[in-house]
Amino acid sequence: RLTYDPKRPEQLSRPSLIHQNDHITFITEDSDKKIWIGTWSNGLTRYDPFSKTVTRYGHQEDKAKTLNGGGTWCTYATPDGFIWLVSQESGLYKIDINNTIIPHVDMDAVFSFKEQGDSIGWYGTVTGLVRKDFRTGATRKFVHDPANPKSISDSWVTRILKDKAGDFWIGTENGLNHFNVKTETFTRYYPNPGSNEDNRVYALYEDSDSTIWVSSL
Repeated sequence: RLTYDPKRPEQLSRPSLIHQNDHITFITEDSDKKIWIGTWSNGLTRYDPFSKTVTRYGHQEDKAKTLNGGGTWCTYATPDGFIWLVSQESGLYKIDINNTIIPHVDMDAVFSFKEQGDSIGWYGTVTGLVRKDFRTGATRKFVHDPANPKSISDSWVTRILKDKAGDFWIGTENGLNHFNVKTETFTRYYPNPGSNEDNRVYALYEDSDSTIWVSSL
């Protein structure tokens, strides 16, 4: 258990508490083999396992105030040296790990994201599934339409998974969706169909046998 030692703040540990919510939200390795550790309300930590050095962002140790706010929710590391980071207070950031630049991206509250090739980004937001073309700047949003059974099952998107076949699986506050990118239609699945139980999707994972695992309440 790696707890904070004020006498040795440079050691790998959870950060010193600036908020009572002491919760680790993610651990991600970037393309340079550095480890990024997010917390619910106590900032972001970058750990270099080779030099054994620790850097804090969104924390009282972040003297340059590189990251606005201490809450980080999830992250996605790209092979070309970027990290997409969701902050609970201020939205989405794209981090250049080679220059430690953390620019803010103007987007609704984001809970998940995936890249399609090198020019398309998919974002799961509280107001729909968003497709953004990085080259043209064009944005398309997919939202729930009660009159259209092939629309997404709910506009609050919690998770996005791109499987080995290149298909997208979209978790929402109310059900799981298989998304056909070519026809832009959704097929809905519910963890607890025909019941009053919660159909919220918390996590998606594809194993080595190409089986999709779904976590719900």
